[in-house]
Amino acid sequence: MNFYWIYDLPNWLFALLSIGFMVFFALGGLMLFRGFIFRRVIQQAHNDVVSYFMSGMGAIYGITLGLIAVAAWEAFSDVEEVVAKEASTLIALYNDVGTMPSPFKDSLQAQLKEYTLYTINDAWPKQRIGIVPRGGTERLRHFNNTFISYEPSTKMQEILCKEAIDGLYQLTELRQIRLQKVTEGLPAAVWYVIFFGAMLNIVITWFFITDRFRVHILMTSMYAALLGSLIFLVAAMDNPFRGEFSVGSDALEAVLAKMK
Repeated sequence: MNFYWIYDLPNWLFALLSIGFMVFFALGGLMLFRGFIFRRVIQQAHNDVVSYFMSGMGAIYGITLGLIAVAAWEAFSDVEEVVAKEASTLIALYNDVGTMPSPFKDSLQAQLKEYTLYTINDAWPKQRIGIVPRGGTERLRHFNNTFISYEPSTKMQEILCKEAIDGLYQLTELRQIRLQKVTEGLPAAVWYVIFFGAMLNIVITWFFITDRFRVHILMTSMYAALLGSLIFLVAAMDNPFRGEFSVGSDALEAVLAKMK
């Protein structure tokens, strides 16, 4: 069973579910175990000990979750950079083949435009649901077959032809990197640690003794809500192409506008 369905939700609902689940777990456990803990486990004088353990576990978990969040953000930023480079390489290749004589110029530019349209309208929606699109491979292969049939007749054309070849290789490489990122994400073991650590931190709050139970409920709820919001943040960035907060095709759409 996977939880990719969460990326079909709007961000506000996704965040609400993450926070709501953690608060529900925190308050449910507090209601169920408060009487047992106070009768059998702990006394008023033990609040200092509970605070000591909570500070230590909170620090360890906070550092761990912070590092995971930074890694998720860096991975997200890397994908954005790859898409931006792919777009800039695509328009550069489009301009390079534009220096060739007709009919090669018209045919090659039309193929690049069709490849861009396919990537925006077909490939991107598939990426958003975790499917690796394959149609771009055949389109670039067809472009390459047309391109290699061109024979430059001047020195300048040879130079421009070499630049176009380099651009095609780079475009192919960047596209392959982008496709690899479609199914990448944090390993399941990391998510187990995130949830287990969050629940352990919440369980610690059940061991506090307060004179007013409402205060205990309020503090526990706020602590659980904070953990839920942090988990939402990591999850929203984990899969760069999925969900409302994802890498879009804006850079390629700008390239398409220039091609028109």
